[in-house]
Order: sequence, then C-alpha cells, then structure tokens
Amino acid sequence: MNAETCSIELELPIAISENQYRRYVPGCNHPVICAAGRKFHELVKHRFADSGQRKINGPVAVTLDFYPPDNRKRDLDNQFKCLFDSIVRAGCIADDACIQELHAYKREPVENHFGMNFIRITPAEKLTAGTIRALIRAGRLADAISKFGIAKVSDFLQHVA
Repeated sequence: MNAETCSIELELPIAISENQYRRYVPGCNHPVICAAGRKFHELVKHRFADSGQRKINGPVAVTLDFYPPDNRKRDLDNQFKCLFDSIVRAGCIADDACIQELHAYKREPVENHFGMNFIRITPAEKLTAGTIRALIRAGRLADAISKFGIAKVSDFLQHVA
C-alpha cells in the first residue's frame, strides 16, 4: 500500500465519555484510566489488528462519524480523548499530536441501540478538504473536480451542505 492509497477505516462502538474516562486516585500524581477505558483500548487494538490495515506515520487527518445510541443529549467532543488514545495504543498512529485536522459529525442514532463511531484516518498530505474548499470559494469547481475527482468533491459538498 503506497502513501497515495494509505488510509485506515474502523467501525467502533462509542467511546467511553471523557466524563468517565479518567479518575483521580489520592496519592497519585496523574489520572488513572478507568477499567472500561482500558477495555475499549483493547477492543480498538484487536479491531485494528484484525482489519489488516497498516499504521500511518506522520501527520494525519481524522474524520469521525458519531452515531449515538439514542436521542439523548450527548456532547460530540466527549468521544475524542478515549478514542484518540485508543488509536494510538492500537498502533494506528504514533501519537495523537500527529492529528493535524479533525472533522467530526454527529449523525442520527443507529437502530442497534449501542451507537457507533466510524473513524477514517488519512495522511495529512492526502488531505483535500481545505484545498477543495479554497478552490470552490475561488469559483474553480472544475479544477477541484479534475484534481481530486468527482467523488471526493461530492463528498465534501455533502458534508458542508
């Protein structure tokens, strides 16, 4: 797999909320990850290993589609810490500091009542959203399509509409 086609896509359960992920223990100088958080790390590690996908080195872009289990109020940003720590521990990327761009979308609840995260990780140099946006704003839609393809431009337009 070369750098042009390298990406990671994983379908995962919803992550442990940031509000539950870490706890502070008296006498300990740093927070401790809860048992559910450690279990989630292991699940992501196994899903990544079973997927046959390879680690992406260097700067990356992350797209997260969060499908909550129901219509209760949930903060999208509570998914980030546990999920990002998990993709690092699974070996998808070296460090969450490598994340140069983040696109997160809260979608409609899924029918299975457990919720789901769909995460897509791509090398930052393959990142196109900013360039597509700039070309469209400059009135150069045809240039965006010829450079990135109709599928990528269409996908971008669907997400911003």
